[in-house]
Amino acid sequence: MKSTDTEQLLRENEAAKQEIENLKRALSTAQGDRQKDKAELKAMAEMLAVSNEQRDAFATALKSVSERLYSTLIKQFSRKSDDIRRVDPKDFVTKNGQLDEAGDIEAAAEGVGADCEKNAFLPLRVQQTKKSKRKPSSPKRSLKDIPGVEVKYAETEHLSEEEIKKICGDNYRIIGTDQIQYFDYKPASFVVYVINRNRYGSKSKEIGAVAYDPMPDRLMQKTMVGEGFLAALFEDKFVYRISYALQEKRWAAAGLNLSRQAMSWWQLKATGIVEPLVKLIESHLMAGSSLQMDETTMKVVGVEDREKSYIWVRNSKGKDLSAAVYDVGPERSNEVAFKITDGFKGYLQSDMYASYEAIAKRNNHPGAPPGIILVSCACHIRRRAVETTNVYGGHIATANDIVGYFNDMFEIERDLRAKLDSKEIDDTTFLSDRKDLVTPLIEDINAKLIEQPKLDNGALLPQSPMYDRFVNYATSAMEILPNYLECIDLTPGNNLSERSFKDLKKAADSWYYFGSLKGAQSGCILLSLFRSAQLNGLNPGGYLQKVFTEGARITNAKGYDSNNLELWEGLLPWKLKPSDLAWTDKEKTAGD
Repeated sequence: MKSTDTEQLLRENEAAKQEIENLKRALSTAQGDRQKDKAELKAMAEMLAVSNEQRDAFATALKSVSERLYSTLIKQFSRKSDDIRRVDPKDFVTKNGQLDEAGDIEAAAEGVGADCEKNAFLPLRVQQTKKSKRKPSSPKRSLKDIPGVEVKYAETEHLSEEEIKKICGDNYRIIGTDQIQYFDYKPASFVVYVINRNRYGSKSKEIGAVAYDPMPDRLMQKTMVGEGFLAALFEDKFVYRISYALQEKRWAAAGLNLSRQAMSWWQLKATGIVEPLVKLIESHLMAGSSLQMDETTMKVVGVEDREKSYIWVRNSKGKDLSAAVYDVGPERSNEVAFKITDGFKGYLQSDMYASYEAIAKRNNHPGAPPGIILVSCACHIRRRAVETTNVYGGHIATANDIVGYFNDMFEIERDLRAKLDSKEIDDTTFLSDRKDLVTPLIEDINAKLIEQPKLDNGALLPQSPMYDRFVNYATSAMEILPNYLECIDLTPGNNLSERSFKDLKKAADSWYYFGSLKGAQSGCILLSLFRSAQLNGLNPGGYLQKVFTEGARITNAKGYDSNNLELWEGLLPWKLKPSDLAWTDKEKTAGD
């Protein structure tokens, strides 16, 4: 019995030991699972930290891309930098600092893309608050009213009487007629003029002389090209940016083989004939009371081996005179500036380039009335303020305030100009009201320039060489900006001159450069005529055709003297109306 009990106890003891072992293994497994869970939690924490680092890296990378994009846009569109804003990484981050969901990111990207399409890159803190006044859309007109269009009435098939009765019954009548218009195109058609010119000779053998009927007046007698075709060629190149190389292909497709060399020669010949008219325009321009000037680079082959030369423009737009004259200069030097402003007395508006200051010093003498009164450009000052605040994400409050003052200045100018044009006020009231409204703004701007610049949060702006350069430039420019208030034909900005280069800069992207100095001088003559026509509301091609046609009569007259500029007086653009032009195939005036 004892032996049996002992065996039983031994078995129970072994079972207890086995249970203990099982418990130990279970405890060990649980501890392992716990360590595994700890490891997984640690891994998750590390992943979360990496995610945060990736988010920060993404935001930093996006900011870097934004900086590079902004810098590139500034360099490429430096004259319009106030239309540029930086992409803010905050646009892609939620309030809690996390990245937006994919849909939100796509929506934000679409918003930025929409801004790009509209060219609406505005500084983040310098957004316009006032909506721009949009011009009312022009009324729709009939296609038949397009100048120079050939109208043809096409026959249409009518319903049979049986078909009409089936729909309308036996007792029907015509209740109206719908007129449908559409336009079509056929390759360029030409008009060929055939001149029968008699020759006369004596029946007597003793007289060998031959007499001819007189030739009709033509600009270039010994060529096969007419005045209207010449005007179209030159307008297409200098206004619509179609190079002679492309025109050569187009005319060949129309069946007319014209080489680009022939077109270039015609340009040199024609502009040489009408150059006295440009000289006459220049004389009127230089005799005016105000002048606006600017210059831009343009490659001219063969000019002192320079990579780039300069095209200068002098223009004015006023009640009595609106004109523009272009000149080519090998460099941006005082000598060129002195030459093209020699003899001018009055207000000269430009940017702050040193040559213009040299012009004033050269023409102004101590103890005598100033010959030239310099006027700076408010647009240039405002543009530099925008560029400066954009570097800090648009958060320089002082610069933003200055931009706002300039916006108010431009708004005042628009409102008063509208009243002056509609004859609600006269010239004296315009000048008086403008001075009263603008003078406080100028004082506010000057006060901002001397105060310590602040950020939006009220903190002082750290040392900024770029802001210091802006202040130095603006301080000098603001000293002479108020001079525009004394001249009724001047505005706060010199945008008229910059717009005068619009077609030329776009054309440069098409035909790149002038092939010679003579070609550049010839081009400046055409640019002067085209821009002067636009400033006076005339179609440039139609005006040039008028100049060529009347110029043929003037230059073919007996005893013609090219130095007698008065012969061209009737062709000054401000003395013509659109109805005086023989044709207007395209509409492109100063408002375009």
